[in-house]
Amino acid sequence: MSKDYYKILGVEKSASKDEIKKAFRKQAHVHHPDKKGGDEAKFKEINEAYQILGDEAKRKQYDQYGDSAFSGQGFGGTGMNWQDFVRRAQQGGQTGNGFGNMGGVHINYEDLGDIFGDIGDMFGFGGVRSRRSRNTGAQQGESMEIELSIDFEEAIFGAQRNIRLSRIVKCSKCKGNGAEPGTKISTCSQCNGQGQIIQNRSTIFGTFQTASVCPECRGEGKSADKPCSECQGQGRMEKQDTVKI
Repeated sequence: MSKDYYKILGVEKSASKDEIKKAFRKQAHVHHPDKKGGDEAKFKEINEAYQILGDEAKRKQYDQYGDSAFSGQGFGGTGMNWQDFVRRAQQGGQTGNGFGNMGGVHINYEDLGDIFGDIGDMFGFGGVRSRRSRNTGAQQGESMEIELSIDFEEAIFGAQRNIRLSRIVKCSKCKGNGAEPGTKISTCSQCNGQGQIIQNRSTIFGTFQTASVCPECRGEGKSADKPCSECQGQGRMEKQDTVKI
């Protein structure tokens, strides 16, 4: 029997991509198996509908041929079973750009990973987000805003002021590595150099992983045997500067 994916999600055939995503989130919230009164079969069905309608290429195929265009290809026409789908959604596809190619059709697992994260937040097992590489490049600091009072004459003709600013700089003693000079820096024993603490959580859909920044090394993967006495192992310090404006 042909499936009406639009009816399953409760949207019109003219629905936009955002409307389809919102409908999926709403239906997932209602039918999530971990929620009282949830329906696992219905939850799988709405995920299957979203896999089709949430992808432009697959949606066009469905609109033209119905669900017969995906018959024999496994879950939602992707060649995957449910466990594969959940695992790939959690991992962001592990393709480098968040997209996977299963059954000849591209799927945005990164998007699905975020949706699963939202659902997890609703039911108290958050952290199921697509895993992306940390940006280790230099980043622009925040703008600083200071209020000064000037009189009318200064507003007309201009004036100069010396102001003191506080900013965070690299520790000059340890050069930012957080270790007392001359002491050893070792691989963090708590996270084994990963910079993250990985925890596995079992659900009816399989095992999900949650990742959090290692509290011991603060995500660096290394820790000092003897913390720097100047910055207490932080690798950075607050510095006062005087600036003329």
